[in-house]
Amino acid sequence: MLVRPRLLLGAALLVHGLGGGSAALAQTFASAPETLPDPVAAGAGAALAQPGVDESALRYYAAQNNRERVEAEIRRLRTLHPGWVPPKDLFTGAARANPNQDLWDLFAQDRLDLLRTEIARRQAGDAGWQPPAELLEKMARKETRLRLIQASEASRHADVIAAIETDPMLLTVADLDVLWRVAAAYAASGATAEAFDLYALALSAGEVAATDKRATAQKAVAVLPLSQSQRLLEDLRRAGATPGLDVSDVERDLARRWASDYLELRQDVAPSQAMLEILARPAGAGAEADREMINARLLGWLHRRAGRHGEALRLFEQASAGTTGAAAADALLGRALSLAGLGRGAEAEQIAGDNRQISSALEDLFIGLVAEDLTSATPRPAAEGRLEAFAEAVRNRQSAAGASALGWYAFSLKQHAAAAAWFETAVAWGGDDKAAEGHVLATLALGDRTAATALLATYTGRHPRLASLTLTAPRTGGAAPGRSGGGALAKAEKARKAGDPAGCLRLAGPVAGAEAALLRGWCLMDLDRPEEAALAFNAALSGDRKTSRDAAYGRSLAMLRVGRSFDAVEAAQSVDQPVERRQEVASAALAQAAASAFEAGNYAGTLAALDRRRLLVPEPRDLMLLRGWALIHTGQKTAAREVFTLLDRQLSSKETRAGLQELDPILVLGRE
Repeated sequence: MLVRPRLLLGAALLVHGLGGGSAALAQTFASAPETLPDPVAAGAGAALAQPGVDESALRYYAAQNNRERVEAEIRRLRTLHPGWVPPKDLFTGAARANPNQDLWDLFAQDRLDLLRTEIARRQAGDAGWQPPAELLEKMARKETRLRLIQASEASRHADVIAAIETDPMLLTVADLDVLWRVAAAYAASGATAEAFDLYALALSAGEVAATDKRATAQKAVAVLPLSQSQRLLEDLRRAGATPGLDVSDVERDLARRWASDYLELRQDVAPSQAMLEILARPAGAGAEADREMINARLLGWLHRRAGRHGEALRLFEQASAGTTGAAAADALLGRALSLAGLGRGAEAEQIAGDNRQISSALEDLFIGLVAEDLTSATPRPAAEGRLEAFAEAVRNRQSAAGASALGWYAFSLKQHAAAAAWFETAVAWGGDDKAAEGHVLATLALGDRTAATALLATYTGRHPRLASLTLTAPRTGGAAPGRSGGGALAKAEKARKAGDPAGCLRLAGPVAGAEAALLRGWCLMDLDRPEEAALAFNAALSGDRKTSRDAAYGRSLAMLRVGRSFDAVEAAQSVDQPVERRQEVASAALAQAAASAFEAGNYAGTLAALDRRRLLVPEPRDLMLLRGWALIHTGQKTAAREVFTLLDRQLSSKETRAGLQELDPILVLGRE
């Protein structure tokens, strides 16, 4: 059961005398003389010691000359025994004699195991002897406290909460360490309202010192949700000034955490203007100095998110000049990205390339910037060593996008062997359909039509879009036509293998039968006449099991070629097909359906189709971009940011930056 902390604290403060009347009572004892007032003169009329009143703890504290604990123990005993009065000579030498002093000494030293052993020894020697009840109570409390601290140190939050529920009297502002640990356990367990209550009680208690209130605020801001942390500090300000209390550094920590969570997409709400002003304050000296220039870097990233790349560049340049290590790498990354945002790609590439060995993020950015340039319509002239450095970075990061860019660059220079090698590497590293297409085309350009056809058949299974790729070389279309064994059909099949689909169609045209119809269908697909191919494949459905299965598959591809997605799925399901073929056709159909829905403005339909497709096969980059824009149009900005941020980190491009720019709200951070 989760006990409300306000109930726990209410009980604890009542017993410990820390409630509303504690200030006046503490003031009374603060001015007490060396010996307490004569109880007779005070009208008590009681003896110095009364039967049934355990004064051992009182005498122990008096022997320690711990007047604060003496006063607290007197209050406790008066609450339990209204007629009792304290001994007037409590602090004299004679009154300090305590037969249980050694037990209390062991208790004070936290030697609880030895204390229990000593108690057992005395009870064994004197059956009538009993340890003081107060001692047993304090032992149990101290043991519970130790269990609570051990559980807290081990992050066993449920055990911390169980311990405080066992003894709620432990929860008091007089023991802030326990209060902090319990509050942290509540926060970690999701009971943030309970944690908020505990921190608020400590901050509102008059007896808590300013330094402890500051520490309480720091701990609260570190674990509470941002909105609750902000409310806690606002409540503290409204409550009035506490002498010596300065929480400006706590406000700075909250502003930093808010900005960081916003930048890392953990929340949608941008930092307030007040928080931005806090981040913009000049750094202090000594321990308060911002040696890693955290504030400047956070403001830089916020400016970049808002599209103010000039101001972001100024801050990142300032930060990169004044930091080292990871902080400098982060500032350099921001600097390079800001330059890219300003259209100064060559400078951005230079910074990322020169510093790529100190940060994987900088190396990834270098790859992305060079890849975007190499695959553009007008790539920049290659400086000496640029391509070598790029290739080295691509190998270091095993970047499929980088390898594909090198492949297309080599292909544009008609270096087809190098292009084929880079495309093959890109595919091996998980490259997309563009890399697979490049591998097929580069292989074809090398004159190896058979290998290109085989590659296309293989890649079409992974990337259904390639089913629409038409080659001048022969292709299998994913399924071989039926074997005729001779005659006109054999000649037609030979013509198709020789790269003459028109001749194939001319020879197979007069031949009757399902196998001939199937072959005509593939020839028509090679000629990019999918509607006629669909009719031929439909006629071949009457053949044997293999022929009809291949015909249904061919008809599905033909339907996909003309954009009839659902007819393609229906054709694939008309006969028993291997799982791979069904998934291929279904994924291609869903991709077409998503694109059609997007063009029609049905963004919810786009997401539904993409979600169904993602259950079948991984989502390629182009469809992830489509998903990102559909999420934007349906108001799901957090999910959209995750998509565009992931794509931008993999390969920053105009498309990913456009998506991020669309999402970024305008922050009031100043003008460029």
